[in-house]
Amino acid sequence: MKKSLDQRFKDFLNTLSEIENIDQLNLTHQQKRAKKADYFGQNRKLIIELKSLETDTQPKVEKILEPHQSRPEFPDFFGGWEVNKILKHLPDGNDINKEIVEAVTSSLQTIYRKANRQIRVTKATFQLPDAQGLLIILNENIDVLTPDHIIYRLRRTANKKHPDKSYQFVEIDYVLVISEAHFSIAPNNEMGYLILHIPMNIFSVFKYEKFVKYLAEKWTEYNNIPHYDLGELRTPDDLKTISVSQFEREQKKLVPRHEAWRRYYKRNPYFHSFNEDKLKWMFKIIMEGCANGILKGATQKQKNDAHFWMETFTHFLEELRNRGLDMKIFAPEMKKLGKEIESEMKDRFPDMDDNFSA
Repeated sequence: MKKSLDQRFKDFLNTLSEIENIDQLNLTHQQKRAKKADYFGQNRKLIIELKSLETDTQPKVEKILEPHQSRPEFPDFFGGWEVNKILKHLPDGNDINKEIVEAVTSSLQTIYRKANRQIRVTKATFQLPDAQGLLIILNENIDVLTPDHIIYRLRRTANKKHPDKSYQFVEIDYVLVISEAHFSIAPNNEMGYLILHIPMNIFSVFKYEKFVKYLAEKWTEYNNIPHYDLGELRTPDDLKTISVSQFEREQKKLVPRHEAWRRYYKRNPYFHSFNEDKLKWMFKIIMEGCANGILKGATQKQKNDAHFWMETFTHFLEELRNRGLDMKIFAPEMKKLGKEIESEMKDRFPDMDDNFSA
């Protein structure tokens, strides 16, 4: 049976000579009783607390959405839809989304508060006032907690203040999030699990960022997988993450050809950078390619090429679905293309009727 992410990461830390497991040290009675952090690093200049996300928050989402399902504007859909695509059909969708984000990320605030206290107690108990704090969060399979939700709630919690305007949580200088619940497409079309580096303390420079990057690299080495540095991201949306559990469920199914094409596009969304004008231009090219291969009089090469254009059209439709675009925007191009095809077919086959399909 495969070990949990929590146990695998603890096993990994135990292999590093640079890390001290605090519970395995020769502790005083006071130190044993203290609600302390888990590890020391950098010759006790870094205090490390390890937390795992273990409670599935999907039931919270379902509970919030349930009273809205009887509303006339609530969409009818087949299969599973992402929450944001449901909410965009509701006039108060933004308010409902805020309620959902608040509910599913509440556990992160609890984790952050506890870790801050444990680091503070460790500093006092071991007389390490100048040590800095590192919080490592592990997410093995809670796919509702997307990376953007995690970053949002951590930063929001870090900015909480006391009535006197002083910050509540000042002991955590840096957060490292290791997720196996989501992935992004890595080079060579590989599934890249996420490691997020998040500086937290605005009052002091974190001195051990190189050491944290070293931990991340050693962790990937420990798992025999390559490590790719994506650099600094402008926004969490740049990650373009995919749920691992949803992806694995889909992979277990026997699917028709068009579904395989859809899945390929999910991993290689090459139309993503196209604006609306460029999409209209591409639509015309794709339709011409498809039509040339299926109408009467098509050459063998045109028939063979039609397979390529049908696959491309499936990719194109998936991009429209991702954006929530209405196909009506292509009506003028479709009408114009239809007239061009009709004119060409009548020139080529003046005696044929209006049925041009092969």
